[in-house]
Amino acid sequence: MTAWLSRRRSEWFLIAVCALLCAAYYGYFVNRALVEVNIDVDKRTFLRIYWAGEGEDFSAGRNSRVLVSPEQREYRFYLTDIGTVQRLRLDPHDYRGTSTIHRLVIKQKGWQPVTLIGAHAVLQPNGQVAGFSLDANRLVTISSDRDPYFVWQPTLVRGVFGWPAESARILALFLLFYLTGRTARQLYVEKKYIPLFLAAAATLALVMAVVTKPYVHPDEYVHIQAANYYLDHWLPPDVTDQDIRHTYSRYGNSRLNGNEIYYLVAGKFAALTESLPVPDHLRLRLFNVLLFLSLVLVSIRYARSRMVMAVLLISPQFWYVFSSCNSDGFAVAVAVLAGWQVVDANSVLNRFLTNGCDSVHPLQLLVPIVTVGLLFLIKKNYYPLGIFLGAVVCYRIWLNRRSLDARRMLSRLLLICLIGVILPLLKTGLDYGINGLDRDEKIASMRMETAEPLFNPQTELEKRHVYQQMKERGVTLKKIITVHRWFEKTFTSAFGVYGHMTVRATHVYYDLVRWLVLALFVFVAGSVLLRGTWSERVIMIGALFFAAALIGASLHHSWTVDFQAQGRYLFPVALMIGIGAANAESRVGGRLLCLLLTLMFAAAGYSFIGVALLQSSRIA
Repeated sequence: MTAWLSRRRSEWFLIAVCALLCAAYYGYFVNRALVEVNIDVDKRTFLRIYWAGEGEDFSAGRNSRVLVSPEQREYRFYLTDIGTVQRLRLDPHDYRGTSTIHRLVIKQKGWQPVTLIGAHAVLQPNGQVAGFSLDANRLVTISSDRDPYFVWQPTLVRGVFGWPAESARILALFLLFYLTGRTARQLYVEKKYIPLFLAAAATLALVMAVVTKPYVHPDEYVHIQAANYYLDHWLPPDVTDQDIRHTYSRYGNSRLNGNEIYYLVAGKFAALTESLPVPDHLRLRLFNVLLFLSLVLVSIRYARSRMVMAVLLISPQFWYVFSSCNSDGFAVAVAVLAGWQVVDANSVLNRFLTNGCDSVHPLQLLVPIVTVGLLFLIKKNYYPLGIFLGAVVCYRIWLNRRSLDARRMLSRLLLICLIGVILPLLKTGLDYGINGLDRDEKIASMRMETAEPLFNPQTELEKRHVYQQMKERGVTLKKIITVHRWFEKTFTSAFGVYGHMTVRATHVYYDLVRWLVLALFVFVAGSVLLRGTWSERVIMIGALFFAAALIGASLHHSWTVDFQAQGRYLFPVALMIGIGAANAESRVGGRLLCLLLTLMFAAAGYSFIGVALLQSSRIA
């Protein structure tokens, strides 16, 4: 009887999920207007359309935009439900100059198409429109500054919706979702769907790495230059060496002067694969792609790693950092492997701490030892995660102090840490051995010598970039949050902003992801805090504490040093919460987790394919 009731609940749950997906299809693809536009521009820019209902003003939260360039004329993007719109605002470009729209049509089922060209539309230009002409063939806009726009009140006429055909289409989708769910039920066992999704994400990262041109990803040129140094070098460079001067960025910083070991490893990988008939930048990108594929293989082999790996499914930004040459992907891989070693009771680390070499081959100890060393040699924003993991291990030893030999476990942990830190100490020693004890002073001197005036510490503050040291300029923290929208920009760039922060999805996508993230967070954290043991709750509270501290530190850095609202800096936040959830896997596993992860993976897939791949591959 119990088994029968369980099957019935599972069946109704699947039906409810299929109905939810069909509702999402209707709301996103059917009950929204599609814009088709043909436009000529002088330079790469954004075309935006804002909307406002009765009694509403135009706002940043109610607009859609598309990145347009001189090389392409045809574009398509979604608006909102046209039936709720009273006024539209058209921003044809955001530079001083001319643009020409040859065609702009707004289509939605149940409404007659709304056309701008040839429909005798009445446009109200703002003051930055220096001149314009609208006739049956085109709208030419000449702007005097960077914010020209027209206010437009479209004439809406009801049309035939075609309910029979649309109902048949939704029914077909429902059956497709239902049959897929029934067929894929075995993937639910031991969370086998997670390696499958990860494999799909790694494939997309490989495609992105292959189809995009060099240097279209954030700061990729400085990462490539630093990695190229290690093609034929093993030791860190002299920071004043003229041969590495080209590696200094406009901020006056060189990636070769940091503590990250990524550039040495990636450079040696590129040297090892120099016989491959691929461009040099692609060989460096393939290193990160192979790291991602390695995580996929770990998730296939070790079931207890899957909850930690599941974090990589929630955002396409994780996949994106694995598709280009950068140190973020390497840091994510190290952090995920370290988290898995801590939460898995059967990992090499935990077996050694419990039973010593009786249950672990000495060579296997290289896994936790190297992982500890690498935690000191990745990006600094991952240091709180390393401290959190260390605290979790020590807390577990304390919990088992009565049943196990805690003193012996601590001595084994200390042994791993002492051997592990040899690697970062060796790198630091070599750095100072080559550059001398005044290495830090030399780096500061090189920054002043190579930084552009806008970012040079010697430049007067009022003449430097407006995002530098905003606190000293009198900008309040409240203004950083409300006017400069630090949290909003950080969130969107954590869930799908590509290229040089210019390629992004519509607000509808980010709004959907915001609700999904909130639902996933409430479910995961709530499940552990309400249903977990006290030890599981303490670890989750610790994860939330370190996550909040990292968010606060990032916000403070943007306020006092340099305004950098980039979501990838907060990847450790998601990883720490994921590790807290993996530590209490039995409390958060289930159908709802599977549903939320599947929905987030689907949204991430849409962003990566429909936004990142389609637009990034066109950027020169």
